[in-house]
Amino acid sequence: MRAGSFKTCGVHRGQACSGCAHSRRTAGATYSGSLPFVIVAICGAVGFMQMENAAGRQAAGAPDSHELPVAHPDILRDGGGEERKAKNQLELKPFDAALWGELTDPSSGAPVTAEALRGKVVLVVNWAEWLPAGRQALTLAQQLAKSKGPAGLVVVSAHDGRRYAEGLAFARENAPDVITARDATSAFRTGLRCVQSPEFILVDRAGTLRFLDIERASVAAGVDLLLAESAAQAAEFPAAWKRRHLDSLFAAGRTRSMDHPVVMPVVEPPFTRPPQSIYDVQVWPRRSADLSNSGGAPSFVIAATDRWLTPPPATLEGRVVIIHAWNSGAWRVERSFDVLNDIQTTYPDDVVVIHISTGEPEQATRRYVRDHKTQGYHVYDARQDRVASMGLPVPQRNVSGDAVLASQTVAIVLSTDKAARHLGNVTEESFRRATDQILAVGPGIKARRAARKASGQ
Repeated sequence: MRAGSFKTCGVHRGQACSGCAHSRRTAGATYSGSLPFVIVAICGAVGFMQMENAAGRQAAGAPDSHELPVAHPDILRDGGGEERKAKNQLELKPFDAALWGELTDPSSGAPVTAEALRGKVVLVVNWAEWLPAGRQALTLAQQLAKSKGPAGLVVVSAHDGRRYAEGLAFARENAPDVITARDATSAFRTGLRCVQSPEFILVDRAGTLRFLDIERASVAAGVDLLLAESAAQAAEFPAAWKRRHLDSLFAAGRTRSMDHPVVMPVVEPPFTRPPQSIYDVQVWPRRSADLSNSGGAPSFVIAATDRWLTPPPATLEGRVVIIHAWNSGAWRVERSFDVLNDIQTTYPDDVVVIHISTGEPEQATRRYVRDHKTQGYHVYDARQDRVASMGLPVPQRNVSGDAVLASQTVAIVLSTDKAARHLGNVTEESFRRATDQILAVGPGIKARRAARKASGQ
């Protein structure tokens, strides 16, 4: 490396650390021998410790200096530069209830208040009647208010303080299901750093500002996303998103990261899942007594509140899903990972292996995953409800060496119709045979592969 240049360090992975104290070099200085290796090694260690500390601060509720990425980047934000960054910082924060008081002369006759909107998804449209784009925005707002209102959507249009009589008349005629009010002093807009019209803003059922100034093309998708959440799920989302971000920083800063070899296509070609009648005539593995007696719900849905230790899978559609219940003290746990690693490697695009760790402190799970080769996806189940919902036994830590194998290395295999097809001990040969059979006959696998082939992927 030439004198005075900089390299990335373990603390700021993937970034040029030109101002970073961890990797700063004296301009014009040169080094030789093993010193650069020592510097890199120290930076890596510092990075790992910082990620550990970040996770610890988060668990303790302390603020973290890392800037959160925007949640749901598929909901496109408008604008760019420093102004966009400032708006991003307002997202996932409680909506300032005092701002509602800045809206006057509402079309409904009743003041717009946080109490009146409690438990609702709120779409706010900042607009001005004299702008064609503003009238178009209000037309979209009316469509959503009429079609999504019964599901819990309330639409509030905040008209510019000027020419409000014309704006109110237009709204009453063209958007009767929208609450229109006047932003007389522009205090409502400026409080949200919104200086242009139109602008679209979404507040979730918990009163959190989720999306600030998004593009028109993303408004309907944003509304649907928030309507699908309960108030409790909405309330938990900001903390869950922060945990997921810190966990990704933790994973990026480790000296030995957990493998994540599953590479799914960025855009899956659409495919139609075969009808259930096709699944019913397939020759599946013989149903085991354990599966018949498990009582578990044969499905796994990715939830916003899940504590993922890796990024979650992009999709489960059209793939066989293996749910593995484990902890680091379980009997023959290393052997179970060997088997599942091989399955995930053999079928990288057809299988999603999800390892659910439970029955031990989270830090014990992190240490094990850090120090061992694992493939697939990891989620931590603190309350053991994820394992219980699948009908899987809670793994017991092996203390005496006399552990019952069937209760400690068990996994359930779901076919692409989300039905449980096999439950068994991962380390037994019958488990691999059953998994191979499920993959061979699965109609959903065949349909997805055919769609991908037809699309040229």
